[in-house]
Amino acid sequence: MAGALGAAFAASPAAAQSFTASDDFDILAFVQFECSVDDPETVFFGLLDIEEDSGSDALTLTENRYVERQRIWASCNYPASITLEGDAMQNFLQTNDGPDADDFTDKLEYRLRLRADDNTDFATVDHRTVDGSSSTVAQVGAFHNRAVLRTVINVNDQESPRPLAGIYAAVATVTLGAI
Repeated sequence: MAGALGAAFAASPAAAQSFTASDDFDILAFVQFECSVDDPETVFFGLLDIEEDSGSDALTLTENRYVERQRIWASCNYPASITLEGDAMQNFLQTNDGPDADDFTDKLEYRLRLRADDNTDFATVDHRTVDGSSSTVAQVGAFHNRAVLRTVINVNDQESPRPLAGIYAAVATVTLGAI
């Protein structure tokens, strides 16, 4: 009987296959949507030079542009937007409400620019406070970059080239997030 059973298994390929079975299954994972941005450093322009001599240019800013650059990490693992926000710097010590207010200003407009260090990882975002409080650019894909953040005081953006004496300050924000 053992010999007959062995012969039956050896002769029948279907009988040999019935001892195995297979099926497909899925393997899944989820990676969360995430953006991160370094903490930008405080931008301190220091003492802005003004014309100290009398005459038509007295008390005006002597430089056309004051520029500060810093590097920050900007990263998103999905297509996202980059927003730069900020309003003009305000003078904390004086308000421009004197009898000769047309010749002075108590605010300083500035420009922000965030660009990829290689100019290709994401689109450059420019913001001028004189044009409004924010600027946004949608990015077409994920990005991870040691970006260049530039802050500029441009004399041509100012309401008046004669700033009142005092301390000027504002808060600017870099936001990475959903489009």
